Parts: sequence; C-alpha cells; structure tokens
Amino acid sequence: MRREAIIGVCVACAFAVIPATAQAFNPFWEVKSPPAAYALLAPGVVETVGSGGAMTVAGETSGVPFKTQCELGDAETITNPANGGEGEGEMTKFFMFCGGDGAAPYPCVSGEAFTLENIGAWPAELSFPSNETFEGVKVLLKCVTSGLTTGYHPPGHVWNPKLAVNVLKTSAASGIFKHAGISHFEIIGNDNLIPSAHGFVR
Repeated sequence: MRREAIIGVCVACAFAVIPATAQAFNPFWEVKSPPAAYALLAPGVVETVGSGGAMTVAGETSGVPFKTQCELGDAETITNPANGGEGEGEMTKFFMFCGGDGAAPYPCVSGEAFTLENIGAWPAELSFPSNETFEGVKVLLKCVTSGLTTGYHPPGHVWNPKLAVNVLKTSAASGIFKHAGISHFEIIGNDNLIPSAHGFVR
C-alpha cells in the first residue's frame, strides 16, 4: 500500500519526481517541494494536473481479438475536501489515439485507427487499498476513417486504476470497457503525470 501523493518540484524551471515513502493507506492528496517533506494539499484548494503516456488497448469484437498501441493525454482536477473527507478528483479530459495496426473494436474495420474520448467529466475519490475510483465513466469511440462512433463503458460505469506516486496504473482489473455484448476492451499501461506550469504533480 502506498501513500497517495502529488509531488511538485521546480528548481530553475526543471522538474524532478521524488517517490513517497510506502505507508498505510492515506486517503488524501499530498504535495512535496524539495527540500520540504510531504504535506497535505490544503483543504479546499483545487489543482489541475495533466498526465499521459503510451498505452495498449486489447480486447475482442465478435470473438475476433485485437490489440493496438495508443497515446493517452488527460487532465484532472484534484482537491482535499474542506470537510476532511477522502481526496477527490474529476477527470475533465481523457483522449486516446490508437493506431490502426490490426483488428479493431466495433464499429471500426480491421486496420482502422480510432480515438477514445471521455463523455462528460468523471468524478473520482481516493479509495482503499491504493486506488483512484472514477464514476460515471463512458468513452466515445470514433473510427478515424469512416467516422463511425459508439459508446463504451466499464461495468457500473466505474473505472478503478491503481494509484502510485505520479502515476495511474490501469489494467483489466481496473474495469473492462464494453459495448452491448458485441465488443469489449481493456486499457493497459501507466498514465504518467506531466509536471504542470505551476509545479504541482500527482
């Protein structure tokens, strides 16, 4: 189990990431700016963080497996509520571009590139043992060549990636995105935090 943390480092406009010490579950966002120790993000303060990275989308369409490489970029607001509750977040932007390097999810044809984009914002809460649990999760899948679109979502519209220092780790265990029994996929990989202009990171 890890301490949930946001870490901010800015020395001469260069960013560095320093991992937190592993501890029992701490359901609050934290910040660090060397040489200071970790400290809670002040209650009620809202920070915007961005993250991204290379991901894999793998699944099946009508029994035909597919696996493709993607690039992810996203933005999220985070805060520790003034009432002392668990740290909260809201995924405001989630966008993936997946190259057409083989079979593809419905309704795309084999070899067609596609994008995934959030439909609405996804509220989130830090959760035991070391997760960030997003609710109301739904993505719009758009086939790049044909322009065909459809929606996908995990069961109960809940997506539950693991949270480590400055990274969300997602796998099939985080939630499998499905469409009407025709097609499903999982998002696999690390969503790494990108230092923001003001120096705060997750």
